[in-house]
Amino acid sequence: MHITVLGKTGCGKCESAKQKLKIMGFEYEYIALDDNENWRENGSVEAMAATALAGLDFTHPPIIVINGDAYEYSKAMKVLKGMK
Repeated sequence: MHITVLGKTGCGKCESAKQKLKIMGFEYEYIALDDNENWRENGSVEAMAATALAGLDFTHPPIIVINGDAYEYSKAMKVLKGMK
Protein backbone atom coordinates (compact mmCIF):
# COMPACT_ATOMS: atom_id res chain seq x y z
CA MET A 1 0.00 0.00 0.00
CA HIS A 2 1.26 3.47 -0.83
CA ILE A 3 0.02 6.46 1.18
CA THR A 4 0.93 10.07 0.52
CA VAL A 5 -0.09 12.96 2.76
CA LEU A 6 -0.33 16.27 0.92
CA GLY A 7 -0.03 19.07 3.41
CA LYS A 8 1.12 22.57 4.11
CA THR A 9 3.69 23.81 6.57
CA GLY A 10 2.09 24.90 9.84
CA CYS A 11 -1.14 22.97 9.22
CA GLY A 12 -2.32 21.42 12.49
CA LYS A 13 -4.69 19.03 10.77
CA CYS A 14 -1.83 17.83 8.54
CA GLU A 15 0.29 17.08 11.61
CA SER A 16 -2.66 15.25 13.20
CA ALA A 17 -3.09 13.14 10.07
CA LYS A 18 0.57 12.12 10.09
CA GLN A 19 0.43 11.27 13.79
CA LYS A 20 -2.75 9.22 13.34
CA LEU A 21 -1.22 7.26 10.46
CA LYS A 22 1.78 6.41 12.65
CA ILE A 23 -0.50 5.29 15.49
CA MET A 24 -2.47 3.13 13.03
CA GLY A 25 0.79 1.55 11.85
CA PHE A 26 0.77 2.91 8.30
CA GLU A 27 3.91 4.13 6.58
CA TYR A 28 3.44 7.21 4.41
CA GLU A 29 5.20 9.77 2.31
CA TYR A 30 4.68 13.45 3.14
CA ILE A 31 4.73 16.18 0.53
CA ALA A 32 4.59 19.81 1.65
CA LEU A 33 2.92 21.49 -1.29
CA ASP A 34 3.77 24.99 -0.16
CA ASP A 35 7.39 24.15 -1.00
CA ASN A 36 7.20 23.13 -4.65
CA GLU A 37 10.73 24.11 -5.52
CA ASN A 38 11.58 20.47 -6.26
CA TRP A 39 8.24 19.48 -7.79
CA ARG A 40 9.78 17.04 -10.26
CA GLU A 41 11.65 15.15 -7.57
CA ASN A 42 9.08 15.20 -4.77
CA GLY A 43 6.15 13.86 -6.79
CA SER A 44 3.90 16.84 -6.14
CA VAL A 45 2.75 16.98 -9.75
CA GLU A 46 1.41 13.42 -9.57
CA ALA A 47 -0.08 14.10 -6.15
CA MET A 48 -1.87 17.24 -7.29
CA ALA A 49 -3.12 15.41 -10.40
CA ALA A 50 -4.64 12.69 -8.20
CA THR A 51 -6.25 15.38 -6.06
CA ALA A 52 -7.70 17.16 -9.08
CA LEU A 53 -9.00 13.91 -10.58
CA ALA A 54 -10.80 13.17 -7.32
CA GLY A 55 -12.42 16.60 -7.49
CA LEU A 56 -10.84 17.71 -4.22
CA ASP A 57 -9.96 21.30 -3.43
CA PHE A 58 -6.60 21.81 -1.76
CA THR A 59 -7.78 24.82 0.26
CA HIS A 60 -8.53 22.46 3.16
CA PRO A 61 -5.49 20.21 3.66
CA PRO A 62 -4.53 17.52 4.24
CA ILE A 63 -5.37 15.45 1.21
CA ILE A 64 -4.41 11.80 1.62
CA VAL A 65 -3.66 9.70 -1.46
CA ILE A 66 -4.09 5.96 -0.91
CA ASN A 67 -2.88 3.76 -3.77
CA GLY A 68 -3.50 6.57 -6.24
CA ASP A 69 -6.96 7.57 -4.95
CA ALA A 70 -7.20 10.96 -3.24
CA TYR A 71 -9.40 11.58 -0.18
CA GLU A 72 -10.02 14.38 2.25
CA TYR A 73 -8.83 13.63 5.78
CA SER A 74 -11.94 12.14 7.44
CA LYS A 75 -12.84 9.97 4.43
CA ALA A 76 -9.25 8.71 4.22
CA MET A 77 -9.33 7.64 7.87
CA LYS A 78 -12.53 5.67 7.26
CA VAL A 79 -10.99 3.97 4.23
CA LEU A 80 -7.82 3.09 6.15
CA LYS A 81 -9.77 1.74 9.14
CA GLY A 82 -11.55 -0.57 6.70
CA MET A 83 -8.17 -1.87 5.52
CA LYS A 84 -7.01 -2.91 8.99
